[in-house]
Amino acid sequence: MRHITPFLWMSMLFLSFACTKKQTDKKVNIIPEPLSIQYQEDFFTLTPTSVIYADAKLKSEAILLQGFVQSTLGFSPKLESSEKTDKIELKINKDLKEEEYLLSISNDKILIEGKDGRSVLWGIQSLRQIISENEDQLPCVTIKDQPRFRYRGMHLDVGRHMFPVAFIKKYIDVLSLHKINTFHWHLTEDQGWRIEIKKYPKLTEIGGFRKGTVVGHHGSSKQFDGQRYGGFYTQEEVKEVVKYAQERGIETIPEIELPGHALAALASYPQLGCSGGPYEVAQTFGVFEDVYCAGNEETFHFLEDVLEEVMTLFPSNYIHIGGDECPKTQWKKCPKCQKRIRDEKLKDEHELQSYFVQRIEKYLNSKGKRMIGWDEILEGGLAPNATVMSWRGTEGGIAAAKAHHEVIMTPGDHVYFDHYQTEDISNEPLQVGGYTSVKEVYDYEPLPSSLSKEEQKYIIGVQGNVWTEYMKTPEKVEYMMVPRVAALSEIAWTAADNKDWKNFKSRLNDIRKVYDQMDLNYAKHLYNVLGEVKADTSLKALVATLETTSDQPILYTLDGSVPNENSQVYSKPIVINQTTTLKATVTPNTAYLKREINFHKAAFKPLELLSSTSNTYFKYGKTPLNDGLRGSLIYNSGAWVGFNQGDFSCVIDLEKNTEIAKVRVGTLIKMKKGVFGPKAIEIYVSDDQNDYQKVGEKVLPMTIQETADGITDYEVKFDKIVSRYIKVIVKNYGKLPKWHNDSGKQAYVFIDEIIVE
Repeated sequence: MRHITPFLWMSMLFLSFACTKKQTDKKVNIIPEPLSIQYQEDFFTLTPTSVIYADAKLKSEAILLQGFVQSTLGFSPKLESSEKTDKIELKINKDLKEEEYLLSISNDKILIEGKDGRSVLWGIQSLRQIISENEDQLPCVTIKDQPRFRYRGMHLDVGRHMFPVAFIKKYIDVLSLHKINTFHWHLTEDQGWRIEIKKYPKLTEIGGFRKGTVVGHHGSSKQFDGQRYGGFYTQEEVKEVVKYAQERGIETIPEIELPGHALAALASYPQLGCSGGPYEVAQTFGVFEDVYCAGNEETFHFLEDVLEEVMTLFPSNYIHIGGDECPKTQWKKCPKCQKRIRDEKLKDEHELQSYFVQRIEKYLNSKGKRMIGWDEILEGGLAPNATVMSWRGTEGGIAAAKAHHEVIMTPGDHVYFDHYQTEDISNEPLQVGGYTSVKEVYDYEPLPSSLSKEEQKYIIGVQGNVWTEYMKTPEKVEYMMVPRVAALSEIAWTAADNKDWKNFKSRLNDIRKVYDQMDLNYAKHLYNVLGEVKADTSLKALVATLETTSDQPILYTLDGSVPNENSQVYSKPIVINQTTTLKATVTPNTAYLKREINFHKAAFKPLELLSSTSNTYFKYGKTPLNDGLRGSLIYNSGAWVGFNQGDFSCVIDLEKNTEIAKVRVGTLIKMKKGVFGPKAIEIYVSDDQNDYQKVGEKVLPMTIQETADGITDYEVKFDKIVSRYIKVIVKNYGKLPKWHNDSGKQAYVFIDEIIVE
């Protein structure tokens, strides 16, 4: 034996201690955050000689684990049945709850237990993230974990744009990584029928293809690319996708749209519509008046035949029937539909829609299936056993839960991933509109406080939606989905008390390694800089709070220049009380965040609303009309005030007599959303808030069908005058015209900053 000197012995002891200490300093960062993690003072080394030992029922899960190790470490542990150490053991434990798993890493083995293959797979996905972060030396931990909600869903629309089977599988891989257990596959639309139905071949021969696609936003563009577009999934491909998803812990729920969003089907079989056609597969997006005829018995025979074939392909408990955005125009004119209303003693067309949906539900229930529909299925009376997806806010979900129906929360403002994820949309790919950041997704709470504890039990889960009107490629879908899906997964899986935004950001930085291994085109806004600028009335200033997941410092400027290596380093919220442009980044010489701030004579002065507005758009609970912060094309960013109940009026108190000569009002047009320009702006002044004198008026150009979306400042000039109080009246457009999809409804007018100079 080699002689060891006391000095050498002490050195070896120190090195041994240092190695162990180094490894036990490593943290386990998993998304979604587990229920509990306990650390031990040791680590496990994963080597090419390590093996995977699995129960017989867990062979497919073991093969998946092999692949994850191979993609991360470059070697694949063998599958062996021996009881040797240096192994990863996968084990069925029937005493555990549904989807609960235990993951234990000791110095000689890794053990994952679950009630079934899906539960074990969730443990494998957690181990995968640990390996990605720590590579071959894994900290010893014990993780006990189970989901908060039993339904955790992600949706993908393939009607507007469809994607290869290889990408559908990749999409499913992303879901499985984040422990999302349901894939909602939206297969039929006005713009294309995407699933083979053998009894009705024209559905794919005709309905699977459109003559062209609108260029730009459909609400403001009349141009089409003229390129035939389409395709569909064969029944064999559907089976392949369903099986692939099952092996990754995911149930696939098909959606077959009815009674609306049916143009592709009507183009294929015109007799199913009220007018008999001719119909054409839609080239643009939106809501169309032509829907399935509710008075025609052939419609129901057709849909039952279609659903029969669909049910043979999807073993899921649920079938989604859509049920949303169904105009009643054709039903009102259709003799067959009116006869149906009389024969069934229905009150109106809304009850006719309820009849339609309930009839389909009875058929599905007779086949052992349950029906899901968007919250419009509440209108006219809810089908007896239906599950409601609440997308138009949370009101539909609340109403359904109070009626003791199962609810999946999927409100557009929080979990629609076709919204922009940054306010600086000038550098973003074209999208439908709206604004939903990663943080807004993360902050969403699916259990409404207005429900009792008993009623909250009917909220069975939450879902994120990917509508693909403006997503033509797999790369675009990935960009819009990731990393917001990570925030969604934490809402759906993690106990509410365990959620922490700061901690989540840190873990989000670590999961990037897995995203890179999967070759995902994920959005990197949060990895650069995100910022929130809020008005502080006590300071009479704006306060900018910046954040990033990066470990690099945030650099910023307040003079409009692009931040570089010599720019100020962000360390605390920035107080801004003058006109300026804020730019910030973690990458010098590239501005990732930009906020324009305009201080003027009315900034932060007392403002009294004299008319009602929609508080929906008061993002921070305050009226953002004179806070110095301009609105962007994102209508729900918090910088805009929307109103559709008569004219808007307010009074600004300048607090002392002030010389003024003009007032500018920022306005927004979003044609599809029914946000039109105002008719006129009137300005009044007063010294005592009693007698007002009209000093200026501007009659504005009428919004017409060709009006483009955008922001316009309207300026009302008048002779210089000294006064204290300013009354601003903005005239509403009125009823939406006949050419608009929502004809007859009251138009919205949106205004942001009222600038006084």
